[in-house]
Parts: sequence; structure tokens; C-alpha cells
Amino acid sequence: ILAGGTYYLDKSIQLDQSFSGTKDAPLIIRAAAGEKVILSAGILLEKLNWTKKSNGIWSADIPSGTIIEELYGDGKKLIKARYPNFNPNVLPFNGYAADAISDERVKKWKNPERGYVHALHEGKWGGFHFIIKGKDKAGNLILEGGQQNNRPSPMHSVFRFVENVFEELDDVNEWYFDAKTSVLYYKPEEGKDPNALKFATAHLENIIKVAGEKGQPVKYIHIKGLDFVHTAPTFMKTSEPLLRSDWTIYRQGAILFENTENCEISESNFYNLGGNAVFVSNYNRQVNITDNHIQNIGASAVSFVGDPNAVRSPSFRYEEYVKEVDLDILSGPKTENYPKDC
Repeated sequence: ILAGGTYYLDKSIQLDQSFSGTKDAPLIIRAAAGEKVILSAGILLEKLNWTKKSNGIWSADIPSGTIIEELYGDGKKLIKARYPNFNPNVLPFNGYAADAISDERVKKWKNPERGYVHALHEGKWGGFHFIIKGKDKAGNLILEGGQQNNRPSPMHSVFRFVENVFEELDDVNEWYFDAKTSVLYYKPEEGKDPNALKFATAHLENIIKVAGEKGQPVKYIHIKGLDFVHTAPTFMKTSEPLLRSDWTIYRQGAILFENTENCEISESNFYNLGGNAVFVSNYNRQVNITDNHIQNIGASAVSFVGDPNAVRSPSFRYEEYVKEVDLDILSGPKTENYPKDC
């Protein structure tokens, strides 16, 4: 039973088969009655000394080695410096622009390395993410990524935006972190002093991992009534293709189940996450995910994904076919390494 409060974890909670309960006596991990328990994968940024610069922008030195990919002020998610600016009333992306990475705009960026380009698929049914590695000698952006989609296409010519570029820090609640100098820049609302705010950044990708060793599944662990927040964004790690699918995945989540039986997550809240909320990977049986509220996260809410090696004659791409003579026509899966009866 966890007492009310916010817990900033320095590492994921690992629950293996030694924590297993039984059908009549499951291990239950829950909040104390009537209390709110928040498990944060983030780091509290303490004792920041904010100094006011020009154009309403403030700066603060951050301890060396700190990575900042998401930023929260008093629990509110703040906005990475971006173009076009964030507009909650615009879809997609809360703002898009055909000139997001135009030559004219890129010329204004002194050092866009570690920026991101996000765009819809040309057919508008999927999307891509790219990291900016810098500029070439001609001044063109060097992009790396796009593996989040299993059916390649050019970026959409209009539905795109760029973020994490210092020169685009021009709107309230935007921020930019210079990883080379460990300086954080932030533009608060007019008249607000950031020294009065409590800042946190995303850190861990996973909060609770329920995973048994091969042949020794974790059994009867029930997690209920908790809040899960502040996992790190994983969109640049999303690269594992699904079988003959449009998408790729990343086997991680705020909660990860792997090699479990009769485990459960219920009555919990998942929000302000950088990746998946709940990921059920490979061998799992009778996993229940029920009565949870999942919102404002960076990837899928609930994913069930088995081992491709359990499939007979697998192919991953639409263009990929298995010759008839090579088809494995035996009935049933090759292994039991996949979620079932969940």
C-alpha cells in the first residue's frame, strides 16, 4: 500500500517471478484508500537559478549530464520551441506549415542539431519523425529517421512541423535545452517568474516492469489505483516492424508485461507519457487491463505484440511474399511466445 504523494523514481520497479502471488492471495500494489499516488519516471530539477534575458526569455544552468527531452512546470507539460507555434485548435500536430523546413527558414538556424522534423505520410494515414543531425556544406538539413512507418513514402508537403530549434523559441510556455552547454531556456507567460515554478523532466522509459525468466512466468500481481507520468519519449526508437503492417513498434511502456500469467493493471491513470502506456510483449496469459484512463501520451495506449518467430512463414512488408513452395502449412503457432486470453 503506497501512501499519497509523488514518487520520482531513479530506476524502474522490477517485479520478477519471486514476487508472484497466487490465485487466492495475489500480490496487490495499490494506493492507500482515498489518496493519490503518482509514480513519476521524471527528475525534479531543483535549485534552478533563472536569469531573465531578452525577448521575455529566461535561462538556467542545468547539472552536466542531464538530458531534457520533455519539460513540465508545476505539472503542466511545456512546449518545445517549434514552428509553427502550438495551437490547441489546429489538427494535425497542433500546427503545421509547408515552409517548416524551407531553405529560407533553415538559413535562420545557426545550429539545428538535435532538432526534430515531424510529418504526415504523403497519404496522410501515418507519420514520420526525423532527428536533425546538422547541415551539409550546402546548408541543407541532414535528417535521420523515418523508420516509424513500415510503408515508406515521402513526407507530406504541407502537414509538417519542426521542434527543438533555438531560433523558434518565440512563444509563451516554449522552451529549448542546449545539451552542449547544459543551459535551459524558457519563455514564461507575461509577468511570470520561473523561479516560482517547480520543474521536472522526463527520464526513464519504463516505470514498472513485470517480467519473469524463461519458463518461470510472474503470476498474480495486481496493480491498481496509481498514476503513471513523465516517461521519456521513444519515437526515435520506434523501429521494429510488425508483420505485414503499416507501423513499427518499440517494446516498452510505462508498464511492461513480459512472461506473465494472471496479472492485472486497473483503475489507474496514464498521462504526460513520452511513449506507450501499457505494453504486453511476447508470452503472456490472462493479462487484464481494465478501467484505466489513458490520455496525452506519446505512443499507443495498449499494445499486445508477440514474437514474430512464433508465426509460420512470416513476412514484414507489403512487398514481401513467401513463395508457395516455402510455406510452412502446419497448423498452429510455432511457439507459445505471444499474448493469449488477455
